[in-house]
Amino acid sequence: MTEGRDIVEPLMWHPPDAKRVPVLDPNTSPPRVIRYVGWRPCIRCGRKFFSRDVAGVRMCLPCKENRRADDW
Repeated sequence: MTEGRDIVEPLMWHPPDAKRVPVLDPNTSPPRVIRYVGWRPCIRCGRKFFSRDVAGVRMCLPCKENRRADDW
């Protein structure tokens, strides 16, 4: 039995480069996109934050914790 290859997570980059990059599963042929990571605006306060899942995580942490944006 062979073991699969690890999924490589991209490192966080600076916000001016607000691109989204795919996370690929190297165990399929051709490699399959699992999710996208990158900077996106919070749907509540509009501030950009880094999201490990740009489709599923749409609010920044302060907004999720129900803190006011001017507190941070």
